[in-house]
Amino acid sequence: MNRIEFAASKLMFFFVLIAGAACLAVGAFFLQPEGLIRLLGVVFLCVGLAICVYSIRQILDKRPRLIIDDAGLDDRSIGVGKIAWRDIESVYVKTSTAPVEVASGVILPMDGAQVLCLRVAAPEKYLALMRQPFRTLVKINAMFGYTPLALNLSSIKGNPQDVIDCVAKRLDAQSRQKA
Repeated sequence: MNRIEFAASKLMFFFVLIAGAACLAVGAFFLQPEGLIRLLGVVFLCVGLAICVYSIRQILDKRPRLIIDDAGLDDRSIGVGKIAWRDIESVYVKTSTAPVEVASGVILPMDGAQVLCLRVAAPEKYLALMRQPFRTLVKINAMFGYTPLALNLSSIKGNPQDVIDCVAKRLDAQSRQKA
């Protein structure tokens, strides 16, 4: 099988950049008063700045987001390196069909977002490679029914079905080699 690369969606990160800029604007507005409101403004500025820096880095990054080859798949967004085909037991696609309430009254509009969930033989092997912020996100994702290794296909440029088909074909070939 040839090496197949999928780029990151620059458009999605452009919208994330706009959200970061909105946080910066709200933060600047809240800096005017005194007390706790000013502290809230500082928090918004810090979060907005982090979002903007992250988005700009993603927009300027020319490297592929996801690489699929004979050895396995490597999604740079989860930070575990290459996941070997022999470690992947199965995959399934989880599509959000409704907005998700993450906290009292806080709704994330996730309608239609596709996530490729990987069931691996020893997830702890890969979780140990993740930086702490990613491990925290894995715990949050588990509350929504995702596996520890889940690839968000909405941030990939192009058709998510192409990724799903490619992974399914490779897993099928891998299972035939074992038999």
